[in-house]
Amino acid sequence: MKMPAWLPAACLNSYQNPSQKSEVMEAYNSNKIKLLFLSPERLFLENLDYSKVALVVIDEAHCASEWSHNFRPSFLRLQGLMGSLLKEKVVLALTATATAKTEESICEIFSVQKTIREKNISRNNICTTISRDPDKMKGLMLLLKGKRFKGLSSILVYCTYKSTTEQVARFLNVSNISGIS
Repeated sequence: MKMPAWLPAACLNSYQNPSQKSEVMEAYNSNKIKLLFLSPERLFLENLDYSKVALVVIDEAHCASEWSHNFRPSFLRLQGLMGSLLKEKVVLALTATATAKTEESICEIFSVQKTIREKNISRNNICTTISRDPDKMKGLMLLLKGKRFKGLSSILVYCTYKSTTEQVARFLNVSNISGIS
């Protein structure tokens, strides 16, 4: 993503080599960047000066409520960080998939006031399929090869656990499904 020139930004991610990470940290520490993108996992790996932080934006905030205990445990650790190191900072928690109960949980976890909610979260471009096949991988393969998904440019497969996600990814990578990678 290209940011406007007036908003110097950088990101820290696992794809960067040590030199690139060092360059970003130097820019952060010398106040040369105003916006730093990083995952919760990376947040806990880096030695950041939190006094420089004025606004914390948490995307996919529902992960702190419903699913993080299985898939993104670092989201659970954010609550402690928010309370201890980021006191009195402005917090914006974003999600497009939260139920009302999850939304309440997010507000409680991050001590944010519920102020804005889009009432219509229907996504006309998304269809959901749930199956209970005894052989889950075979069922997934049949589903993905079926008429319903023919011609789609992308398909999301949600899994409950990170280990299951990795297993499904390996399966899809070795399977020969035309147009799916």
